[in-house]
Amino acid sequence: MDVASDRFGNVYTLDPQVLRISVFDSLGNFLTSVGRAGRGPGEFLAPEALDVDSLNQLYVLDVSNQRVERYVLRGRSLVRTGAFNLPFAAKDLCALGNRLYLLGLHNGASVHQYTPDGRIVRSFGAVYGRGHTVLERSMARGYLACARQSGIVLLLPLMAGNVHAYSASGEFLWRARIPDYRPVMIRTRRDGGVEYRTRNGASHHLASSIVELYPSLALVQVGFLGQGVQARGDFARIDSYAVSLRNGRISKLSRPLPRVVSSMGKRALATQVNPYPKVTVYHIRERAR
Repeated sequence: MDVASDRFGNVYTLDPQVLRISVFDSLGNFLTSVGRAGRGPGEFLAPEALDVDSLNQLYVLDVSNQRVERYVLRGRSLVRTGAFNLPFAAKDLCALGNRLYLLGLHNGASVHQYTPDGRIVRSFGAVYGRGHTVLERSMARGYLACARQSGIVLLLPLMAGNVHAYSASGEFLWRARIPDYRPVMIRTRRDGGVEYRTRNGASHHLASSIVELYPSLALVQVGFLGQGVQARGDFARIDSYAVSLRNGRISKLSRPLPRVVSSMGKRALATQVNPYPKVTVYHIRERAR
Protein backbone atom coordinates (compact mmCIF):
# COMPACT_ATOMS: atom_id res chain seq x y z
CA MET A 1 0.00 0.00 0.00
CA ASP A 2 2.84 2.42 0.79
CA VAL A 3 6.64 2.67 0.92
CA ALA A 4 9.04 5.09 2.62
CA SER A 5 12.79 5.37 3.17
CA ASP A 6 15.09 6.92 5.76
CA ARG A 7 18.32 8.86 5.38
CA PHE A 8 20.38 5.66 5.65
CA GLY A 9 18.65 4.10 2.65
CA ASN A 10 16.50 1.65 4.61
CA VAL A 11 13.12 0.98 3.01
CA TYR A 12 9.86 0.55 4.95
CA THR A 13 6.90 -1.22 3.34
CA LEU A 14 3.26 -1.35 4.44
CA ASP A 15 1.20 -4.46 3.67
CA PRO A 16 -2.38 -3.95 4.94
CA GLN A 17 -3.46 -7.48 4.00
CA VAL A 18 -1.26 -8.98 6.71
CA LEU A 19 -1.12 -5.81 8.89
CA ARG A 20 2.65 -5.72 8.69
CA ILE A 21 5.39 -3.10 8.47
CA SER A 22 8.59 -4.58 7.02
CA VAL A 23 12.06 -3.06 6.84
CA PHE A 24 14.74 -3.72 4.21
CA ASP A 25 18.23 -2.30 3.83
CA SER A 26 19.35 -0.30 0.77
CA LEU A 27 20.17 -3.52 -1.11
CA GLY A 28 16.77 -5.06 -0.47
CA ASN A 29 17.82 -7.42 2.31
CA PHE A 30 15.12 -8.06 4.91
CA LEU A 31 15.84 -6.63 8.37
CA THR A 32 12.71 -6.91 10.50
CA SER A 33 8.94 -6.52 10.64
CA VAL A 34 6.23 -5.55 13.14
CA GLY A 35 2.47 -5.62 13.27
CA ARG A 36 -0.53 -7.76 14.18
CA ALA A 37 -4.30 -7.35 14.29
CA GLY A 38 -5.83 -5.47 17.20
CA ARG A 39 -6.50 -2.14 18.89
CA GLY A 40 -3.63 -2.20 21.38
CA PRO A 41 -0.14 -0.68 21.19
CA GLY A 42 1.71 -1.82 18.07
CA GLU A 43 -1.45 -3.39 16.62
CA PHE A 44 -3.30 -2.39 13.45
CA LEU A 45 -6.74 -2.72 11.94
CA ALA A 46 -6.43 -0.75 8.69
CA PRO A 47 -2.97 0.80 8.20
CA GLU A 48 -2.92 2.83 4.98
CA ALA A 49 0.08 5.16 4.94
CA LEU A 50 3.56 5.64 6.38
CA ASP A 51 6.47 8.09 6.17
CA VAL A 52 9.78 8.92 7.86
CA ASP A 53 10.63 12.39 9.24
CA SER A 54 13.96 14.25 9.43
CA LEU A 55 14.66 12.66 12.82
CA ASN A 56 14.40 9.17 11.26
CA GLN A 57 11.13 8.45 13.03
CA LEU A 58 8.62 6.25 11.21
CA TYR A 59 4.92 7.18 11.36
CA VAL A 60 2.12 4.77 10.44
CA LEU A 61 -1.47 5.92 9.91
CA ASP A 62 -4.07 3.38 11.05
CA VAL A 63 -7.40 4.50 9.62
CA SER A 64 -9.68 2.18 11.60
CA ASN A 65 -7.93 2.76 14.92
CA GLN A 66 -7.89 6.49 14.04
CA ARG A 67 -4.37 6.99 15.32
CA VAL A 68 -0.75 7.40 14.27
CA GLU A 69 1.88 4.94 15.54
CA ARG A 70 5.50 6.06 15.86
CA TYR A 71 8.61 3.83 15.55
CA VAL A 72 12.38 4.11 15.29
CA LEU A 73 14.79 1.58 13.76
CA ARG A 74 17.46 0.49 16.23
CA GLY A 75 19.86 -1.99 14.70
CA ARG A 76 17.67 -4.72 13.25
CA SER A 77 14.69 -3.93 15.50
CA LEU A 78 11.79 -1.57 14.79
CA VAL A 79 10.94 -0.14 18.22
CA ARG A 80 7.60 1.51 19.00
CA THR A 81 8.18 4.89 20.65
CA GLY A 82 4.64 6.20 20.97
CA ALA A 83 1.31 6.97 19.32
CA PHE A 84 -1.41 9.61 19.25
CA ASN A 85 -5.12 9.53 18.49
CA LEU A 86 -6.77 11.69 15.84
CA PRO A 87 -10.00 13.71 16.22
CA PHE A 88 -10.93 13.01 12.58
CA ALA A 89 -10.77 10.24 9.98
CA ALA A 90 -7.40 10.79 8.30
CA LYS A 91 -6.74 9.31 4.84
CA ASP A 92 -3.02 9.92 4.23
CA LEU A 93 0.09 11.41 5.80
CA CYS A 94 3.55 12.70 4.94
CA ALA A 95 6.48 14.15 6.91
CA LEU A 96 8.33 17.40 6.24
CA GLY A 97 11.18 18.25 8.58
CA ASN A 98 9.99 17.46 12.10
CA ARG A 99 6.34 18.06 11.23
CA LEU A 100 3.69 15.59 10.15
CA TYR A 101 0.87 16.43 7.72
CA LEU A 102 -2.39 14.49 7.69
CA LEU A 103 -5.20 14.53 5.13
CA GLY A 104 -8.86 14.49 6.17
CA LEU A 105 -11.84 16.72 6.83
CA HIS A 106 -11.55 18.55 10.17
CA ASN A 107 -12.60 22.06 11.24
CA GLY A 108 -13.32 23.12 7.67
CA ALA A 109 -9.89 22.18 6.28
CA SER A 110 -8.34 19.15 4.60
CA VAL A 111 -4.65 19.24 5.62
CA HIS A 112 -3.46 19.35 9.23
CA GLN A 113 0.05 19.94 10.54
CA TYR A 114 1.08 17.96 13.65
CA THR A 115 4.09 17.80 15.96
CA PRO A 116 5.72 14.36 16.49
CA ASP A 117 3.94 14.01 19.86
CA GLY A 118 0.48 14.55 18.35
CA ARG A 119 -0.19 18.26 18.90
CA ILE A 120 -2.03 19.92 16.02
CA VAL A 121 -0.33 23.15 14.93
CA ARG A 122 -2.50 24.45 12.08
CA SER A 123 -5.04 23.38 9.46
CA PHE A 124 -5.37 24.47 5.85
CA GLY A 125 -6.23 23.18 2.40
CA ALA A 126 -9.08 23.12 -0.09
CA VAL A 127 -12.41 21.57 0.86
CA TYR A 128 -14.95 20.58 -1.79
CA GLY A 129 -18.73 20.52 -1.38
CA ARG A 130 -18.94 23.03 1.44
CA GLY A 131 -22.24 22.86 3.30
CA HIS A 132 -22.84 19.20 2.46
CA THR A 133 -21.28 17.01 5.17
CA VAL A 134 -21.36 13.71 3.24
CA LEU A 135 -19.82 15.28 0.14
CA GLU A 136 -17.18 17.15 2.15
CA ARG A 137 -16.03 13.92 3.80
CA SER A 138 -16.07 12.03 0.52
CA MET A 139 -14.00 14.66 -1.27
CA ALA A 140 -11.47 14.96 1.57
CA ARG A 141 -9.84 11.73 0.40
CA GLY A 142 -6.72 11.50 -1.72
CA TYR A 143 -2.95 11.67 -1.35
CA LEU A 144 -0.37 13.95 0.26
CA ALA A 145 3.28 14.37 -0.68
CA CYS A 146 5.86 16.34 1.26
CA ALA A 147 8.46 17.69 -1.18
CA ARG A 148 11.35 17.82 1.25
CA GLN A 149 13.90 19.47 -1.02
CA SER A 150 11.59 22.38 -1.86
CA GLY A 151 9.59 22.51 1.39
CA ILE A 152 6.21 22.15 -0.34
CA VAL A 153 3.15 20.12 0.68
CA LEU A 154 1.23 18.66 -2.28
CA LEU A 155 -2.40 17.58 -2.19
CA LEU A 156 -3.89 15.28 -4.84
CA PRO A 157 -7.64 14.81 -4.19
CA LEU A 158 -9.03 11.40 -5.07
CA MET A 159 -11.71 12.61 -7.50
CA ALA A 160 -11.08 16.30 -8.24
CA GLY A 161 -8.56 16.06 -11.09
CA ASN A 162 -6.14 18.71 -9.87
CA VAL A 163 -3.08 19.25 -7.69
CA HIS A 164 -2.78 21.85 -4.90
CA ALA A 165 0.54 23.14 -3.55
CA TYR A 166 1.09 24.76 -0.14
CA SER A 167 4.08 26.02 1.78
CA ALA A 168 5.13 24.19 4.94
CA SER A 169 3.15 26.77 6.95
CA GLY A 170 -0.01 26.28 4.88
CA GLU A 171 0.19 29.22 2.47
CA PHE A 172 -1.50 28.45 -0.87
CA LEU A 173 1.03 28.48 -3.73
CA TRP A 174 -0.66 27.19 -6.90
CA ARG A 175 -3.25 24.83 -8.35
CA ALA A 176 -2.75 22.68 -11.46
CA ARG A 177 -5.43 20.95 -13.51
CA ILE A 178 -4.56 17.44 -14.77
CA PRO A 179 -4.91 17.34 -18.59
CA ASP A 180 -7.42 14.92 -20.15
CA TYR A 181 -8.71 13.95 -16.71
CA ARG A 182 -12.07 12.14 -16.88
CA PRO A 183 -13.91 12.83 -13.62
CA VAL A 184 -16.58 10.92 -11.77
CA MET A 185 -19.88 12.78 -11.99
CA ILE A 186 -21.12 13.68 -8.50
CA ARG A 187 -24.71 14.58 -7.64
CA THR A 188 -26.21 15.37 -4.25
CA ARG A 189 -29.69 14.03 -3.47
CA ARG A 190 -32.49 15.69 -1.57
CA ASP A 191 -32.26 13.08 1.16
CA GLY A 192 -28.66 14.16 1.87
CA GLY A 193 -27.00 11.30 0.03
CA VAL A 194 -24.44 11.49 -2.76
CA GLU A 195 -24.44 9.66 -6.11
CA TYR A 196 -21.31 8.91 -8.13
CA ARG A 197 -21.72 8.18 -11.83
CA THR A 198 -19.71 8.12 -15.02
CA ARG A 199 -20.78 10.12 -18.04
CA ASN A 200 -22.73 7.79 -20.37
CA GLY A 201 -21.03 4.78 -18.82
CA ALA A 202 -17.60 6.01 -19.91
CA SER A 203 -14.34 5.29 -18.12
CA HIS A 204 -12.94 7.70 -15.56
CA HIS A 205 -9.88 8.54 -13.49
CA LEU A 206 -9.08 8.38 -9.78
CA ALA A 207 -5.94 9.65 -8.05
CA SER A 208 -3.22 7.03 -7.61
CA SER A 209 -0.12 8.74 -6.18
CA ILE A 210 1.98 11.91 -6.02
CA VAL A 211 5.74 11.86 -5.36
CA GLU A 212 8.61 14.37 -5.38
CA LEU A 213 11.30 13.35 -7.90
CA TYR A 214 13.55 16.44 -8.08
CA PRO A 215 13.74 19.69 -6.07
CA SER A 216 11.64 21.26 -8.83
CA LEU A 217 9.56 18.34 -10.13
CA ALA A 218 6.91 15.92 -8.89
CA LEU A 219 5.30 12.86 -10.45
CA VAL A 220 1.50 12.72 -10.44
CA GLN A 221 -0.33 9.50 -11.30
CA VAL A 222 -4.04 8.85 -11.86
CA GLY A 223 -5.61 5.46 -12.46
CA PHE A 224 -7.92 4.79 -15.41
CA LEU A 225 -11.04 2.79 -14.56
CA GLY A 226 -14.03 1.30 -16.30
CA GLN A 227 -17.67 1.95 -15.45
CA GLY A 228 -18.40 2.37 -11.75
CA VAL A 229 -16.06 3.41 -8.94
CA GLN A 230 -13.68 0.53 -8.29
CA ALA A 231 -11.16 -0.07 -5.55
CA ARG A 232 -7.93 1.91 -5.43
CA GLY A 233 -5.14 0.19 -7.29
CA ASP A 234 -7.49 -1.86 -9.48
CA PHE A 235 -6.71 0.19 -12.59
CA ALA A 236 -6.82 -0.69 -16.26
CA ARG A 237 -3.81 1.60 -16.67
CA ILE A 238 -1.99 4.40 -14.87
CA ASP A 239 -1.49 7.80 -16.52
CA SER A 240 1.58 9.70 -15.33
CA TYR A 241 2.29 13.45 -15.36
CA ALA A 242 5.26 15.68 -14.54
CA VAL A 243 4.38 18.82 -12.58
CA SER A 244 6.70 21.74 -11.90
CA LEU A 245 6.95 22.58 -8.22
CA ARG A 246 7.78 26.18 -9.12
CA ASN A 247 4.58 27.09 -10.95
CA GLY A 248 2.37 24.01 -11.31
CA ARG A 249 2.96 23.54 -15.03
CA ILE A 250 1.93 19.98 -15.81
CA SER A 251 2.47 17.67 -18.79
CA LYS A 252 1.65 14.04 -19.55
CA LEU A 253 4.42 11.45 -19.82
CA SER A 254 4.33 9.14 -22.81
CA ARG A 255 6.14 6.27 -21.09
CA PRO A 256 3.91 3.92 -19.06
CA LEU A 257 4.95 3.56 -15.42
CA PRO A 258 3.81 1.38 -12.51
CA ARG A 259 2.45 3.05 -9.39
CA VAL A 260 5.35 5.07 -7.93
CA VAL A 261 4.81 5.76 -4.23
CA SER A 262 8.13 7.13 -2.99
CA SER A 263 11.55 8.38 -4.01
CA MET A 264 14.98 7.99 -2.44
CA GLY A 265 17.69 10.21 -3.84
CA LYS A 266 17.83 9.40 -7.56
CA ARG A 267 15.73 6.27 -7.17
CA ALA A 268 11.98 5.89 -7.50
CA LEU A 269 10.15 3.17 -5.58
CA ALA A 270 7.14 1.56 -7.26
CA THR A 271 4.70 -1.02 -5.90
CA GLN A 272 3.11 -3.92 -7.75
CA VAL A 273 0.80 -6.64 -6.40
CA ASN A 274 0.75 -9.10 -9.31
CA PRO A 275 1.91 -11.81 -9.45
CA TYR A 276 3.04 -11.07 -5.87
CA PRO A 277 3.57 -7.92 -3.73
CA LYS A 278 6.92 -6.31 -4.48
CA VAL A 279 8.79 -3.02 -4.59
CA THR A 280 10.60 -2.20 -7.83
CA VAL A 281 13.44 0.33 -7.78
CA TYR A 282 13.99 2.63 -10.77
CA HIS A 283 16.90 4.96 -11.42
CA ILE A 284 15.75 8.53 -12.12
CA ARG A 285 17.57 10.17 -15.02
CA GLU A 286 17.66 13.94 -15.33
CA ARG A 287 16.70 13.80 -19.01
CA ALA A 288 13.47 11.97 -18.06
CA ARG A 289 11.93 15.35 -17.28
